[in-house]
Amino acid sequence: MKGLVGLLAGIAAAALVMMAVGYVGTSLYPLHVPADPSDRQALIEGIRAAPVGAQVSVLLAWFLGTFAGAAVAKKLSGAAWPGWTIGGVLAALLAFIFFVPLPIWLQTLSPISPLLGAAAADVLVRRSAVKAATDQATVRNRAPRS
Repeated sequence: MKGLVGLLAGIAAAALVMMAVGYVGTSLYPLHVPADPSDRQALIEGIRAAPVGAQVSVLLAWFLGTFAGAAVAKKLSGAAWPGWTIGGVLAALLAFIFFVPLPIWLQTLSPISPLLGAAAADVLVRRSAVKAATDQATVRNRAPRS
């Protein structure tokens, strides 16, 4: 049950962070939005014409969102699988970006960035949990015995 709660909270955290970073990215680098949003070709050309900073902000949103979601999921569940599930599902979804003619570096890094975010969260949350356990053991050993 803790795993499911961690997974759902992690998904919510990931979505919020991705939206926040995406908002900042589009504020710094406004995108050209076609008059007709259903015009796929115009949309693709608008993304291809976007400055490199805008494209990097998208990768950053996916990385930081997955990092936050995986960290929350692992912290709440005490297990790594909910965070890796978030990273894996997002990476699988982003693998379909190969069907959109974008710069090759963006196509390549898109599915990799969520996996890196999940890995970073897994390592950092594990280290903080080990450090907390070590600190508790140190405090117990220092306590005066009667």
